[in-house]
Amino acid sequence: MKKVFTLNILSKLSLKRKLFLLILISTVMIFLLQIYYYTRFQVLSEDKEELHTSEIMKQVEERMVSFMTDVKDAAIAVSYNTTIQNYLESDDVIYKLTNHNNVTEITSGVMSSNKNISSIFLWDKKKIGIGSLTKKSFRVREDLEEGYEQDLYKRNAAFFGKVHNREGTTNPIYYYVHPILPQNVADYREESDHYDYSIVLYDLDYVDDMLSNIHATSNSLLMLIDNSGFIVSANKNRLKNQHLDDSTLERVADITDTKTLEFDQEMYTVQLKSINNFGLKIVSLIPVHEATNEIRNIRNVGSIVGLIMTLLIFTMGYAFFRSVTSPFDKIIRFMNNIGNKQGKQRMEIHSKNEIGFLMKEINVMLDKIDAANEHVIQTNSLLYETEITKKQAELLNLQSQINPHFLYNTLETIRSIALARNVMEVVEITTAISDIFRYSIKGKDYVTIENEMTCIQNYLQIMSIRYMDKFSFHIQVDDAIHQSRIPKMILQPIVENAIYHGLEQKSGKGILTIQGGKTEDNRIQFEITDNGIGIEDEKLKMIQASLSEVQPETLNLEVNSGLGLLNTHKRIQLAYGNGYGIEIDSKYNEGTTILVRMPWEDLS
Repeated sequence: MKKVFTLNILSKLSLKRKLFLLILISTVMIFLLQIYYYTRFQVLSEDKEELHTSEIMKQVEERMVSFMTDVKDAAIAVSYNTTIQNYLESDDVIYKLTNHNNVTEITSGVMSSNKNISSIFLWDKKKIGIGSLTKKSFRVREDLEEGYEQDLYKRNAAFFGKVHNREGTTNPIYYYVHPILPQNVADYREESDHYDYSIVLYDLDYVDDMLSNIHATSNSLLMLIDNSGFIVSANKNRLKNQHLDDSTLERVADITDTKTLEFDQEMYTVQLKSINNFGLKIVSLIPVHEATNEIRNIRNVGSIVGLIMTLLIFTMGYAFFRSVTSPFDKIIRFMNNIGNKQGKQRMEIHSKNEIGFLMKEINVMLDKIDAANEHVIQTNSLLYETEITKKQAELLNLQSQINPHFLYNTLETIRSIALARNVMEVVEITTAISDIFRYSIKGKDYVTIENEMTCIQNYLQIMSIRYMDKFSFHIQVDDAIHQSRIPKMILQPIVENAIYHGLEQKSGKGILTIQGGKTEDNRIQFEITDNGIGIEDEKLKMIQASLSEVQPETLNLEVNSGLGLLNTHKRIQLAYGNGYGIEIDSKYNEGTTILVRMPWEDLS
């Protein structure tokens, strides 16, 4: 309905208004297209930047997880070493003095396996340090003692921590604490106040080097922060070992997707990724203006191109107005005045474009109209002659009906004489041929299959008497199609061909089979098979080609359509279309099979 309503409105507009509407729509479409591409380019640029940053953050996360895992593995290697566990559990002073160097060598060996570890030492139940002890080690131990006294740490838990030097340096000391449980699980008490610990001190030089080489854009920031907002490492030295202010930290904590954030008096696009189990977060900040740099030139060029195209549309639109509306006005004036003057009127053609072609066609049309008028006058003069010819044809048709009555009477006379003289073969033949003749010329052009099969049985009866039972025939037609309608005498010519061209030339007794039924695609199909002489391959191909080339619209209705396969095929296609007709298949000296397909039309 909307489409019809729109077409009705457009049909009421003049040509000039339609052209103006076309120019206006084109201008708006160009403007909208420009906005779309500008927005799309911006989104694609931001998506690309976001994807690139996500990949960078994923790599940083993987490296950080690997780094922290190495630290944990070092602490675990020390904590579960049998020599160290025996050493810490023993109260024998002599044993401890004997194995002290072994314990120190073990911790030194584990420490040397990871260049990022600066120290590994043990803290036993008596708060005695064993291993690589430095000033940082004692500062960490002091921090742990204060934390345990204030219940800041669980005594049976492993954790990462940091503590600042008392010298006032900004670089904190990073450590990992792992409890050393006794070998005998029965001696383990979860709430015990006295535990042995392995403590690993590690440096972040590797992390600093890694982040300093990563830049999504020239001024992008990449930071590694802990839960307190302390910047553990960053790709800019000025940011290291600083705290994010509370408002910035709060906004960063609320980020669940890519958002914008003001930082250092500049707007940034922010992405956040947490490193699970280590209490660290990776924060990426990319200046908004750098994320959109790639589309600025596209936006500017698009704006200029859009303005130029708009001006061109208006300029060419005006020229189009002049070139189209002026010739059309001339055509309209000519068509309005065409009947007001005597004699032949033709348009003067000055252009060679489509409008000039239209003017030329109008002149040709007028010539044809004049010629048609002359032809009408000549045709009217022949009208009376045509009517006379028609009357004569009807008279001949009436006269032709006299002959069948004469033939019926003659056949009845022969039948009576044969019956009187007891010549039953002649009686059967005259009876059958009378039925066939009466069936073929009386009634409608379409009959039921039951009537058609009765005619065929009469014909086969005559042929059986003539050829003295040289062949036998079998007819099997489904009862379901008996009342279906088909053209009259459509199967008899095929049966006749099977006898004369197949069985008559066969030496020995022949068999003719007629089968009919309804197919799955709602069609009627007859299969007429004989075991006669068959058809040679070359002749068969010619017949099949003739059947495939038949077009109903090219039929000559004067041809006797009751004889021959080709005429039968033509009659079927003329009645039902190209999808129906005859197919033939044959093998020389073996026999012939003909398929006849027609639509199912039930008259019951």
